Amino acid sequence: MVLNLEEGIVTENQVKEIKRIIDDKIKMDLFEERIIYYFNIYKGEIIKKLTKLVEDIGIVDIELQNLKSKNIYKVSLTLKKLGEFRSKRAIEGILEALKIESTDVKYNAFWPFLK
Repeated sequence: MVLNLEEGIVTENQVKEIKRIIDDKIKMDLFEERIIYYFNIYKGEIIKKLTKLVEDIGIVDIELQNLKSKNIYKVSLTLKKLGEFRSKRAIEGILEALKIESTDVKYNAFWPFLK
């Protein structure tokens, strides 16, 4: 699947296909790695489109659920991903994570606000 974010908006069919793909945990991890790569190489309007895409396909919601984990490593990794996604919907969950007494969690909770 090729997403042409530079020229236009992701189609509804592409969003449905991505949702189907991310039902598989391994494929979702691969998709997240690739989309984070795009967040790191693009700027401006494309970043806004990428943020909308991860919100539309439900990755932000999945990651917000992961913040409820008792596993500190998983929470830290989730915070890092949410920071890369730059979603305003994640702010409340990120701020809530600051209450966790872990240096790694606090570092990754502050990370999104530095972007």
